[in-house]
Amino acid sequence: ITFPFAMKSKNDQYISLVNNEVRVQIDSLTVYGGHNLSNPADNCTFTLHRTNCNKPPIEENETIAWNTRICFQWHCNIYEHAIRVENCWVGSKYHPVYLITADGCSSETTMISTPRYDSKMQKALSLGWLSVRQVGFTYLRLKCHIQICHVCDDECTLLTPPMNCTDYSNSYNHYRQVNFWNSSSYFNETCNFTSSSRNDPVSLNLYLFLIIHLFYHYFMS
Repeated sequence: ITFPFAMKSKNDQYISLVNNEVRVQIDSLTVYGGHNLSNPADNCTFTLHRTNCNKPPIEENETIAWNTRICFQWHCNIYEHAIRVENCWVGSKYHPVYLITADGCSSETTMISTPRYDSKMQKALSLGWLSVRQVGFTYLRLKCHIQICHVCDDECTLLTPPMNCTDYSNSYNHYRQVNFWNSSSYFNETCNFTSSSRNDPVSLNLYLFLIIHLFYHYFMS
Protein backbone atom coordinates (compact mmCIF):
# COMPACT_ATOMS: atom_id res chain seq x y z
CA ILE A 1 0.00 0.00 0.00
CA THR A 2 2.85 2.34 0.81
CA PHE A 3 4.79 1.59 -2.40
CA PRO A 4 2.80 3.93 -4.69
CA PHE A 5 3.23 6.74 -2.17
CA ALA A 6 6.98 6.13 -2.02
CA MET A 7 7.13 6.23 -5.80
CA LYS A 8 5.08 9.38 -5.83
CA SER A 9 7.45 10.96 -3.34
CA LYS A 10 10.47 10.13 -5.51
CA ASN A 11 8.70 11.44 -8.58
CA ASP A 12 7.85 14.64 -6.76
CA GLN A 13 11.49 15.03 -5.73
CA TYR A 14 12.62 14.51 -9.30
CA ILE A 15 10.10 16.99 -10.68
CA SER A 16 11.07 19.50 -8.01
CA LEU A 17 14.76 19.07 -8.85
CA VAL A 18 14.20 19.51 -12.58
CA ASN A 19 12.00 22.56 -12.07
CA ASN A 20 14.50 24.29 -9.80
CA GLU A 21 15.97 27.47 -11.22
CA VAL A 22 19.71 27.68 -10.61
CA ARG A 23 22.56 30.14 -10.91
CA VAL A 24 25.47 29.49 -13.26
CA GLN A 25 29.00 29.91 -11.96
CA ILE A 26 31.34 30.40 -14.93
CA ASP A 27 34.85 29.31 -14.03
CA SER A 28 37.83 31.21 -15.38
CA LEU A 29 38.74 30.28 -18.94
CA THR A 30 41.82 28.16 -19.49
CA VAL A 31 43.53 29.62 -22.56
CA TYR A 32 46.66 28.14 -24.10
CA GLY A 33 48.71 28.15 -27.30
CA GLY A 34 49.69 31.01 -29.58
CA HIS A 35 52.90 32.94 -30.20
CA ASN A 36 54.73 34.94 -27.54
CA LEU A 37 51.62 35.74 -25.52
CA SER A 38 51.55 36.79 -21.90
CA ASN A 39 48.34 35.99 -19.99
CA PRO A 40 46.14 35.52 -23.08
CA ALA A 41 43.12 34.77 -20.86
CA ASP A 42 43.06 38.46 -19.92
CA ASN A 43 41.89 39.18 -23.47
CA CYS A 44 39.22 36.49 -23.57
CA THR A 45 35.62 36.44 -22.33
CA PHE A 46 32.94 33.80 -21.90
CA THR A 47 29.36 34.99 -21.43
CA LEU A 48 25.85 33.53 -21.41
CA HIS A 49 22.86 35.33 -22.89
CA ARG A 50 19.19 34.57 -22.36
CA THR A 51 17.27 33.61 -25.54
CA ASN A 52 19.78 35.04 -28.06
CA CYS A 53 23.22 36.62 -28.29
CA ASN A 54 21.86 40.14 -28.70
CA LYS A 55 20.58 40.13 -25.13
CA PRO A 56 22.82 41.37 -22.29
CA PRO A 57 24.95 38.78 -20.45
CA ILE A 58 23.28 36.79 -17.69
CA GLU A 59 24.44 38.16 -14.33
CA GLU A 60 25.92 36.02 -11.55
CA ASN A 61 22.85 36.37 -9.33
CA GLU A 62 20.35 35.54 -12.10
CA THR A 63 18.80 32.09 -12.28
CA ILE A 64 17.85 29.95 -15.26
CA ALA A 65 15.28 27.19 -15.75
CA TRP A 66 15.92 23.86 -17.44
CA ASN A 67 14.19 25.14 -20.58
CA THR A 68 15.83 28.58 -20.71
CA ARG A 69 17.28 29.01 -24.19
CA ILE A 70 20.87 30.23 -23.88
CA CYS A 71 23.44 31.70 -26.23
CA PHE A 72 26.99 30.78 -25.26
CA GLN A 73 29.55 33.31 -26.48
CA TRP A 74 33.35 33.10 -26.40
CA HIS A 75 35.59 35.91 -27.62
CA CYS A 76 39.35 36.47 -27.62
CA ASN A 77 40.62 39.81 -28.87
CA ILE A 78 44.19 38.72 -29.62
CA TYR A 79 45.87 40.15 -32.71
CA GLU A 80 46.65 37.66 -35.50
CA HIS A 81 45.32 34.73 -33.50
CA ALA A 82 42.30 32.45 -33.95
CA ILE A 83 40.49 30.39 -31.32
CA ARG A 84 38.96 26.96 -30.84
CA VAL A 85 36.58 26.30 -27.95
CA GLU A 86 37.09 22.87 -26.40
CA ASN A 87 36.71 20.77 -23.25
CA CYS A 88 33.59 22.45 -21.86
CA TRP A 89 31.73 20.82 -18.99
CA VAL A 90 28.84 21.67 -16.69
CA GLY A 91 27.98 20.32 -13.25
CA SER A 92 30.87 19.88 -10.85
CA LYS A 93 34.57 19.14 -11.09
CA TYR A 94 34.06 15.59 -9.83
CA HIS A 95 30.80 14.89 -11.70
CA PRO A 96 31.12 16.83 -14.96
CA VAL A 97 28.80 16.52 -17.92
CA TYR A 98 30.91 17.29 -20.98
CA LEU A 99 29.26 19.58 -23.51
CA ILE A 100 32.14 20.18 -25.95
CA THR A 101 34.90 17.67 -26.64
CA ALA A 102 38.67 18.10 -26.86
CA ASP A 103 38.21 18.31 -30.65
CA GLY A 104 35.88 21.29 -30.34
CA CYS A 105 32.66 19.44 -31.23
CA SER A 106 29.46 19.20 -29.23
CA SER A 107 29.22 15.97 -27.26
CA GLU A 108 25.59 16.69 -26.29
CA THR A 109 23.90 18.14 -29.36
CA THR A 110 20.51 18.02 -27.61
CA MET A 111 21.90 20.48 -25.05
CA ILE A 112 24.33 22.63 -27.03
CA SER A 113 25.34 23.11 -30.66
CA THR A 114 28.94 22.94 -31.83
CA PRO A 115 30.32 26.51 -31.76
CA ARG A 116 30.05 28.55 -34.96
CA TYR A 117 32.88 31.00 -35.63
CA ASP A 118 33.05 34.48 -37.09
CA SER A 119 35.18 35.23 -40.16
CA LYS A 120 38.31 36.04 -38.11
CA MET A 121 37.72 33.06 -35.83
CA GLN A 122 38.10 35.19 -32.73
CA LYS A 123 34.47 34.80 -31.66
CA ALA A 124 32.36 31.66 -31.32
CA LEU A 125 28.65 31.17 -30.58
CA SER A 126 26.55 28.19 -29.54
CA LEU A 127 22.86 27.82 -28.74
CA GLY A 128 21.40 25.42 -26.23
CA TRP A 129 20.12 24.76 -22.72
CA LEU A 130 21.66 23.98 -19.35
CA SER A 131 19.20 21.34 -18.20
CA VAL A 132 21.62 19.54 -15.85
CA ARG A 133 20.59 19.59 -12.18
CA GLN A 134 22.38 18.28 -9.08
CA VAL A 135 20.81 17.27 -5.79
CA GLY A 136 21.63 19.75 -3.05
CA PHE A 137 23.08 22.43 -5.37
CA THR A 138 21.52 25.77 -6.21
CA TYR A 139 24.09 26.53 -8.90
CA LEU A 140 25.91 24.90 -11.81
CA ARG A 141 29.60 25.24 -12.56
CA LEU A 142 30.51 25.83 -16.20
CA LYS A 143 34.09 25.47 -17.39
CA CYS A 144 35.67 25.84 -20.85
CA HIS A 145 39.10 25.76 -22.43
CA ILE A 146 40.19 27.77 -25.46
CA GLN A 147 43.11 26.84 -27.67
CA ILE A 148 44.55 29.68 -29.71
CA CYS A 149 46.85 29.60 -32.71
CA HIS A 150 48.63 32.13 -34.88
CA VAL A 151 46.73 32.54 -38.14
CA CYS A 152 49.89 32.21 -40.23
CA ASP A 153 50.75 28.76 -38.84
CA ASP A 154 49.79 25.92 -41.15
CA GLU A 155 48.57 23.93 -38.14
CA CYS A 156 46.04 26.67 -37.38
CA THR A 157 44.06 25.84 -40.52
CA LEU A 158 43.64 22.30 -39.19
CA LEU A 159 42.72 23.40 -35.69
CA THR A 160 39.82 25.77 -36.22
CA PRO A 161 37.00 25.68 -37.03
CA PRO A 162 36.79 22.05 -35.84
CA MET A 163 36.27 19.39 -38.48
CA ASN A 164 33.70 16.63 -38.92
CA CYS A 165 31.42 17.61 -36.05
CA THR A 166 28.16 15.66 -36.30
CA ASP A 167 25.95 18.75 -36.25
CA TYR A 168 27.94 20.56 -38.94
CA SER A 169 26.38 20.19 -42.38
CA ASN A 170 28.20 18.35 -45.14
CA SER A 171 28.55 21.58 -47.10
CA TYR A 172 30.01 23.32 -44.06
CA ASN A 173 32.65 20.62 -43.65
CA HIS A 174 33.33 20.51 -47.39
CA TYR A 175 33.79 24.27 -47.83
CA ARG A 176 35.37 24.93 -44.44
CA GLN A 177 38.86 25.61 -45.83
CA VAL A 178 37.57 27.83 -48.62
CA ASN A 179 35.08 29.84 -46.59
CA PHE A 180 37.27 30.51 -43.58
CA TRP A 181 40.84 30.47 -44.85
CA ASN A 182 41.40 30.62 -48.60
CA SER A 183 38.92 33.42 -49.29
CA SER A 184 39.84 35.58 -46.29
CA SER A 185 41.58 38.79 -47.33
CA TYR A 186 42.47 39.42 -43.68
CA PHE A 187 44.46 36.20 -43.37
CA ASN A 188 45.97 36.49 -46.83
CA GLU A 189 47.17 40.04 -46.25
CA THR A 190 48.42 39.31 -42.73
CA CYS A 191 50.31 36.16 -43.61
CA ASN A 192 51.66 37.31 -46.97
CA PHE A 193 53.07 40.44 -45.35
CA THR A 194 54.53 38.45 -42.48
CA SER A 195 55.98 35.85 -44.80
CA SER A 196 57.49 38.34 -47.25
CA SER A 197 58.92 40.42 -44.42
CA ARG A 198 60.58 37.40 -42.86
CA ASN A 199 61.88 35.83 -46.04
CA ASP A 200 62.79 38.82 -48.20
CA PRO A 201 65.88 40.66 -46.87
CA VAL A 202 65.23 43.56 -49.26
CA SER A 203 61.74 44.10 -47.84
CA LEU A 204 63.06 43.83 -44.30
CA ASN A 205 65.88 46.30 -44.93
CA LEU A 206 63.46 48.73 -46.57
CA TYR A 207 61.11 48.40 -43.61
CA LEU A 208 63.94 49.15 -41.16
CA PHE A 209 65.09 52.07 -43.30
CA LEU A 210 61.62 53.63 -43.16
CA ILE A 211 61.48 53.26 -39.38
CA ILE A 212 64.88 54.90 -38.96
CA HIS A 213 63.94 57.66 -41.39
CA LEU A 214 60.68 58.42 -39.56
CA PHE A 215 62.43 58.37 -36.19
CA TYR A 216 65.07 60.83 -37.41
CA HIS A 217 62.46 63.07 -39.04
CA TYR A 218 60.24 63.42 -35.98
CA PHE A 219 62.71 63.27 -33.11
CA MET A 220 66.05 64.52 -34.41
CA SER A 221 65.04 67.40 -36.68
